[in-house]
Amino acid sequence: EESSATASWSYDFSETYDGEFSGGFKPAAPFTFYAFCPGELTRAFYNGSKSRILVDALPAEQTPEANSCDQRAMMICSVSESFETWPEEVEMPSFTHMTAYGCVSLGTGIPTEETVQTLKVTANEGQYLAGAAWYYYAGENEGTWENYSASGTETITLTTSLKEYIWFGCRPTTDLTSLTFEVTTVEGNTYKVV
Repeated sequence: EESSATASWSYDFSETYDGEFSGGFKPAAPFTFYAFCPGELTRAFYNGSKSRILVDALPAEQTPEANSCDQRAMMICSVSESFETWPEEVEMPSFTHMTAYGCVSLGTGIPTEETVQTLKVTANEGQYLAGAAWYYYAGENEGTWENYSASGTETITLTTSLKEYIWFGCRPTTDLTSLTFEVTTVEGNTYKVV
């Protein structure tokens, strides 16, 4: 199925390139190209000797689909090789996942006659699952996330009526000590497990 999300490049090519840029920012060698999906709120940076991607909003509120997480929470990137001269053509490698994924099945904990309304997944304090963050795609921190601001959240809220195979996307971490799952039903009942 074709994705409705749009991809983006880290440079605005609205100016014409004919051997040199006609105005504005002029990049210098080495030239590296980036593609992201979804790309509306994602940008690549290289500063302070760190290659990283700024993700403005890994969504804390998600609507999973059958057998898939919310498309907005499925973040992928492709980074080209570096070129010393401006290339005529750039071949982008395969996209890689920046997000981790979880799948929850509620089992027998929810009565069959009740309808799920939301499922909240909460990590231990200080382990942000969503929000604004840096993602490192190169160097010694490759594949890790770092807080960009205090706007991160430890909780992801999934709006769904599913009771099994409920997928979500989140920031990967190796520092989780607990996860809390809290289900609210249409009937107004709450079920919680840590």
